Amino acid sequence: MSKVGVYSVMPNTIGSGYPTKSGRAEIIDRLQKSKMHVLIIFPPFANAAYQRMMASKKYAYIDALTMELNNSHPIFDFTNPNNVRETNDCEFIDGFHGGETVYARMILQMAAKDKYLDDVINFGYLSELLNHHKGRSSPETIALYGNGKPESDFLGLRCIK
Repeated sequence: MSKVGVYSVMPNTIGSGYPTKSGRAEIIDRLQKSKMHVLIIFPPFANAAYQRMMASKKYAYIDALTMELNNSHPIFDFTNPNNVRETNDCEFIDGFHGGETVYARMILQMAAKDKYLDDVINFGYLSELLNHHKGRSSPETIALYGNGKPESDFLGLRCIK
């Protein structure tokens, strides 16, 4: 079976100096030495959080970081939630964490650009998840662990759950 190594770059921790440039290189090197196909992902923020981040001017380093990491591996920058097709803030758990539906959309977008993923993704499952749970953040988790309670509107956006 194919192996895929995903390095998820978290901009809110990078600004604090962790991990360093050499630390990022080490993570990627370890994935490569394990014979993994390396993907670099910048996960999205909910639109309201993203807009505040950009207005603050404290996250200008994200573009430079994208350029640094873009030289040798496929990179998927979803920092701006508008880069995740058809998603909305109701599919986020909070301002900084996408839910299952957001990540399903991201995976399908990545697979459309990186054919290596064809062997490791269950396209039918992801498509079914999106067909039945648009606008919800974590339908599978709620079904398994929600004790029969409906999904919460985590951000108080009046999302229909």
